[in-house]
Amino acid sequence: MITRVSLIAIIVISGWVNAIAAVPLEEGRQVKQISRIVHGKCTGVITHREGQQLRMQQFQIRQAKVAARADGRVTKREKAQIRFKQMKANRNIYRKTLN
Repeated sequence: MITRVSLIAIIVISGWVNAIAAVPLEEGRQVKQISRIVHGKCTGVITHREGQQLRMQQFQIRQAKVAARADGRVTKREKAQIRFKQMKANRNIYRKTLN
């Protein structure tokens, strides 16, 4: 009985490791950007219209990630494009909080 339980645990853990390895694109960066947008909206630094624009940009980044993962493989070019979009969004958030 103990061997069955440990075998099942090993299978489950290896599935988690494979699932984590299958998601090469970083999600933490986008989570931080969204929290910065929400914080800016709550403090009044970002207007309603600016918030809409920034949220739309985040949506487009998410769509690009989904499209990149659709075929099961994310190429270097797709990663670079997503990274560029995230850097651009980061600059936009920074600019809109200071204006």
